[in-house]
Amino acid sequence: MSWAFLAGFSFYVSIAFAAHGHWTDHYTNAFGMPCCGVRDCVKIPMRVIAITDETFTIDVPSRHVTFTIPRQSYHLSEDEHDYWCAVSLHDPPTPENTRCVFIAIGS
Repeated sequence: MSWAFLAGFSFYVSIAFAAHGHWTDHYTNAFGMPCCGVRDCVKIPMRVIAITDETFTIDVPSRHVTFTIPRQSYHLSEDEHDYWCAVSLHDPPTPENTRCVFIAIGS
């Protein structure tokens, strides 16, 4: 195999991965913004404690936090984990600091 072929193939694989990254990359929040990917989302146990036509209220027991987000910022998780996708992972979960939440079925 030639080095040119290997370089081209490596480039193609990196582009394909970027286009088809983590499954959370394909979701948006209530404002049409991307929920972001694995670097902006953390696995954290959560549960839905209230639902209205417009909002979901989420409880994060490990952080002693409850917050309410727009319905369109809530998604079902595609794996067995709950995820909180933040504007800043250094700050606590709040409506202003939450892009999206993904909650596993049964949480």
